[in-house]
Amino acid sequence: MSITQEERNGISEAIYFASMQTTAGEEKRAFWFDKVILTSGKISVCFVDHRVLTGFPEYADRVVEGLDKVVAGSGADYIISSADAGIYWGARVAGDLGLGFVVMRKEGDLCGYIPKGVKVIGVDDLNTTLGTVSKLVQAVGKVNGRIDEVVVDLDREEYEPNSERVFKESGIKLRSLVTLNQLIDYGIRHDLIDSSKVEMVHAYRKDSNMFALDIINNNFQWVAQNKRLEKAREFYKNNPKVSAALEEAVARVA
Repeated sequence: MSITQEERNGISEAIYFASMQTTAGEEKRAFWFDKVILTSGKISVCFVDHRVLTGFPEYADRVVEGLDKVVAGSGADYIISSADAGIYWGARVAGDLGLGFVVMRKEGDLCGYIPKGVKVIGVDDLNTTLGTVSKLVQAVGKVNGRIDEVVVDLDREEYEPNSERVFKESGIKLRSLVTLNQLIDYGIRHDLIDSSKVEMVHAYRKDSNMFALDIINNNFQWVAQNKRLEKAREFYKNNPKVSAALEEAVARVA
């Protein structure tokens, strides 16, 4: 079962509006636009932080209700979610629907047990490169379990080629409540994206590799000193142009 456009708009609104001032004096938003190196190592134009969203029950409930609707129609008996980001969403849906629940540790093994013969569905906060969702499938497979699909709140649709190949070969379906393009389109329609960021967003959507090169060449110190530099090196190791630009940035700061 799929969610309606009205439900999708409500989730998009929640992601844009969730923001807070922390006790440390930092402003945190569930969704913001700026140059960033993602956990995967990809250089991106925006960042999604569901840890902020979980601080607003009225917003988080919209997401959970959407996940409930999709998972309820899947016929699943068990839910698997990733540590740490996916636990909140998977546990809530499992509780709402009376399903079993298990967690995949960061190391890729399971915290909990999957009974023989049950149907398992993955539930997670978001997907970017298919890395985590592929690991969910592999974790269930290691214990001879059966998983047919993975459901995420937000799919950035920025698939890493090898993960995409492995995922397609598995025959698993990936479903999302909202895609990044839908979220961006919603923000543009409702003037939720600062005008100074719109051009940057369009450049990223047109060619993310050219965007990465531009960010590196114009922000070499930020890149060289970024805590996710090594992840970026790994992500772009098969992209000669971006990889060379990263090393040049490091050399300029050294």
